[in-house]
Amino acid sequence: MMIDKTHDPALQSWVESANRPGCDFPIQNLPVGVFQVPEESRTRLGIAIGDFILDAGEWLAGDVLDGYVALSATQRRDLRQEWSNALEAGSGRATALSTRRVSNAVAGGRWGLQPISTLQFTTQRMWADYSDRIIH
Repeated sequence: MMIDKTHDPALQSWVESANRPGCDFPIQNLPVGVFQVPEESRTRLGIAIGDFILDAGEWLAGDVLDGYVALSATQRRDLRQEWSNALEAGSGRATALSTRRVSNAVAGGRWGLQPISTLQFTTQRMWADYSDRIIH
């Protein structure tokens, strides 16, 4: 059974590496995490997609996961839907806001779409009762 339309196996992304068979981060799996560019001391929130991290600064304030985890399940589901719509290949459903936000993040160059292989990741906190599956 499909959880919701963001988990549709037929969804494809304009981020080509997200469409490869066996990809860890296809459009159906958009985890949020904390990343750091090696030469910078500041951490940022990002969304994994294919072989890249999309800076989540256009959607989420701050540089730690606390604010994201504090959102209600409905708010997190809505964010996931917005990310999925914006990252979907040829999406006629993408909202103007989602499209603008992704365009701004990608146009930001350095802080837009970053190759995962060039980044460092941090573990800030463990939540005993938290699971990515709950929020979808």
